[in-house]
Amino acid sequence: MDFSHLENFDKSGMWHQDNFTDQKHGMLTRMTPVGGDGFRDAERQIKWYGQITLNWRGQPIPVPFEIPNARSLAHAIDGYIEAAKQAAQEKINELEASHIKQTLTGSLLNSTGLPIRPS
Repeated sequence: MDFSHLENFDKSGMWHQDNFTDQKHGMLTRMTPVGGDGFRDAERQIKWYGQITLNWRGQPIPVPFEIPNARSLAHAIDGYIEAAKQAAQEKINELEASHIKQTLTGSLLNSTGLPIRPS
């Protein structure tokens, strides 16, 4: 097994992850940029993410999304629903297009568009 990609660990592109949840409806993730020393990198912006799960044809499909322009937990909470709706619609469009393509070609396709051959 080749592990050479691990030698290129990006020490200048590190992030600290914090999760917030109400344990009912959703989870927010704050990604705080840090340097290789573990201290906050003020040159890069904090990013906020959410995730929902769609039930597509009986299969759970995780849909992660960024919450744009959120500068605090309160902003992330306020932007969560709209960002979730947009991400869900984009994923549904992608899944429907993939389903149509599968139906037309008569085969299942992986994420790169290549046919999946049964073993």
